[in-house]
Amino acid sequence: MSANNTTLPIEAASPSQVSVNVPYILLELVIALLSSVGNLLVCVAVMKNRHLRTVTNYFLVSLAVADVCVGAVAIPCAIMTDLGLPRHNFLLCVLMLSVLIMLTQSSIFSLLAVAVDRYVAIFNPFRYKVIMTHRNALITIVLTWLMAFLIGLVPAMGWHKGSPSDSYCYFVAVVDMNYMVYFNFFGCVLTPLIIMFVIYARIFLQVRHQLRRIANEARGGAGNAQVSNRRQQ
Repeated sequence: MSANNTTLPIEAASPSQVSVNVPYILLELVIALLSSVGNLLVCVAVMKNRHLRTVTNYFLVSLAVADVCVGAVAIPCAIMTDLGLPRHNFLLCVLMLSVLIMLTQSSIFSLLAVAVDRYVAIFNPFRYKVIMTHRNALITIVLTWLMAFLIGLVPAMGWHKGSPSDSYCYFVAVVDMNYMVYFNFFGCVLTPLIIMFVIYARIFLQVRHQLRRIANEARGGAGNAQVSNRRQQ
């Protein structure tokens, strides 16, 4: 084999002909490293600065922790399952895939929590501190992680395919696609994304309305000032 060939067979004798796409794996690892370090800095900044310990930043820290876990754990798990690893250990394979689903789901739910927090702050500014107390924020964060944990736990509890005949731990060969498509994607991924889209669309329209109102008031004030000056002259 040429030394310049970046697709390297892991096990030449295997019927599945598993191969390693080196540039892809390196890119994934770089993304994982940058994601982990960047989001870890967010967590450290909030921990060290008391003034940053606001309700909104609690949600951002939860999102940062989720993204750190995705970078440090989920992406390596995704790389392993792309390679069909771990092989000959079906229980560990299912557990790893459950963790992968769990962590990616926690990131989605954390994004939804941030969106809801911003919605309440903009549309109920006078009641925001009453609704989004530190206690309520922590309860919401715990619930987002609990839901992600339970959703990711479903394959480990039995909703998965049987052990592949070649014993390779490929995602599509182990995880039941009915679970992934109908339960996970439509119920737990697409639905939060639609809710976030609606929330941010309403926030955008509200902000645009406020900016137009401010601009109209500014033009009206300038016009009144000009009329007053003319009368004085």
